[in-house]
Amino acid sequence: MAECKDLSAALKRLESAINKQNQCCQETKNKLKELENRIGALERGSRGGNSSAKQDRSLNDIYKRLQRLESYCQSIEGVFKNFATTIKQIKEIFLG
Repeated sequence: MAECKDLSAALKRLESAINKQNQCCQETKNKLKELENRIGALERGSRGGNSSAKQDRSLNDIYKRLQRLESYCQSIEGVFKNFATTIKQIKEIFLG
């Protein structure tokens, strides 16, 4: 019985850690959205007539970095969702 309690406690700690990681992913998504908005504002400002090639290149670099960050967040989110599902299944096996 003690083993079940230990396992249950470990699963709860693991579930808590997963929830913290999910929160971190959500915060990262929010930051990405904020960056997208700032980039949009920069683009709207550069359309005013004083656009330069250097500024355009800088925005393209930012977009590339942003796309990589979004892709990374989506892959991490998928991993944690799969991990959470697996933990719930394990929990059901041991706790009924």
